[in-house]
Amino acid sequence: MQVFTCISQRRPSASGDIGTHGPVDEAGSVEIGYGLAAPSRGQGYGSEAVAAVTGWLLSQPGVRQVRAHTLTSNAPSRRVLEKAGFTHLGLDGKPTADGGSMGTSRV
Repeated sequence: MQVFTCISQRRPSASGDIGTHGPVDEAGSVEIGYGLAAPSRGQGYGSEAVAAVTGWLLSQPGVRQVRAHTLTSNAPSRRVLEKAGFTHLGLDGKPTADGGSMGTSRV
């Protein structure tokens, strides 16, 4: 598990954190999670952090997919993931129009 602290260049304080929920599995998939402090939400920090960590993870040997879970009712978190290139996945791992699991794969 790896955890990174998000620090804004505009405010010298922690804005949130992002990290993996565990090691890369046998299929090359790793799950991320993230959270932002209330004053830092809606300013693009989440999108920037998710895109940066996802890009870094996908550049690591053996990582083929990055996944994240969010509630279907959590529209802001879904938008963060979509901006970072994630798509909705069904329980079978295939893209779907709606669902609580989202993922992005190495191209």
